[in-house]
Amino acid sequence: MRIGVGLPVCGAWASPENQLAVAIRAEELGYTSLWTLQRLLYAKNPRDEYYGAPGAQWPPYFVSVADPLVTAAYIAGHTREIDLGLAVLNAPFTNPVLLAKQLTTLDRVASGRLVVGLGLGWSRDEYAATGARWRGRGARFDEFLRCLVAAWTDDEVEFHGEYYEIPRCVIEPKP
Repeated sequence: MRIGVGLPVCGAWASPENQLAVAIRAEELGYTSLWTLQRLLYAKNPRDEYYGAPGAQWPPYFVSVADPLVTAAYIAGHTREIDLGLAVLNAPFTNPVLLAKQLTTLDRVASGRLVVGLGLGWSRDEYAATGARWRGRGARFDEFLRCLVAAWTDDEVEFHGEYYEIPRCVIEPKP
């Protein structure tokens, strides 16, 4: 059985010192993974209820959430064996080529220990803040994934889709 632990990335206890202490102790105890999450903002008048708890306001610890990529990079430099999980990165909030480069670099910094979950997100407020369109998000996500695969697997990358365009190029390094 593989058991992971969540890093303190939300609320007042999400300091670099606490993150590092949890990461080091989890690795010492033999946990197999450390996990972060992504939350971009805390909507004061949210358009959407907190996903998974209908009718409830967003949890107060969402007021302050550390960036998952920066947190994982920090922890990667202080651990050696434990996997680093990003759950869940919301693909619509970024560009597939940029995310492919960031994740590949992070995976290399972590010596191949990166585990990534990608999703669509559920907050229309976060969509608005990033300039992402809510409408058509499923089709855009499918195309986003095809772009990631191309960036990570093709020696020469070229992609022409409805939402994303990658001119013929080389994208290195590969994960």
